Amino acid sequence: MRARTKALAGFTRWAVMRGATAAPVPPETVVDYVDYLAGEGRSPATIKQAVWAIGAQHRAADLADPTKAEVVRLALRRIARVRPGLTTRLPPGPYLRDAPEEGEPEPVRRGREAMAKMVSDYADPARPWELVMQGRGTCKARRCPVADLVPMIPTGLTWAEVTPRLSCDLCGAPADIIGLAGPPAHPDLGQTWLLLQKGETSRWR
Repeated sequence: MRARTKALAGFTRWAVMRGATAAPVPPETVVDYVDYLAGEGRSPATIKQAVWAIGAQHRAADLADPTKAEVVRLALRRIARVRPGLTTRLPPGPYLRDAPEEGEPEPVRRGREAMAKMVSDYADPARPWELVMQGRGTCKARRCPVADLVPMIPTGLTWAEVTPRLSCDLCGAPADIIGLAGPPAHPDLGQTWLLLQKGETSRWR
C-alpha cells in the first residue's frame, strides 16, 4: 500500500507540472510518464509498479483503466528491451580528463571530445554506432545500438550526463568501462573506437 501511495504521489506531481489531472488520464499520458521515468533512470520494475498504481487508482474510482491499452503495453515492452539499461543516478565515475594528456591514444582523444556531444548525434541509422559497456561485476562487455538508447533518455543529453547512469543489465553493477564503436573514418580502416570512461579494470573482458 505504501509503494502504491508513493508511486501515485510521483505521478500526481508529474501530472500537475504538465497542467493535467492524475485521473482520469488517456493511455498516451501513461506512455509519456513511462518515457519520463525511463529518462530519469528508473528501473523497469519501478516503472511497472508506477503503471500498476495508476491503473489501480482508476479501477478503484470506477474509471476506464488506461494502463490496459496496447500502447502502454508496448511502451513497457520497449523499456524492457533496452540494453544496457539506465538505472537510478549513480555517483560520478572515473571519467576521462577534460584536458588532453601528452601522447594520449587516439580513441581516448576522440572519447574526451565526444563526452561534450549529444547522445543523439551518434544515432544516425546511416552511420550506426554501438555503445560498448562493461560493468564492475564479472559480466563480459555488452553492446547496444545507440539508436536504441536515444528513445529512453531526455532530449539533448550529452554523453557526460548519460554515462553516470549506465549499469550492466545482467548483474546491475555500475559501468566500469564505456566506449563507442562506429563506422570507419576511411573505407579501408576498421571500426572507429571512442573511449568514454575507463575504470578500475582498464581492460575489456
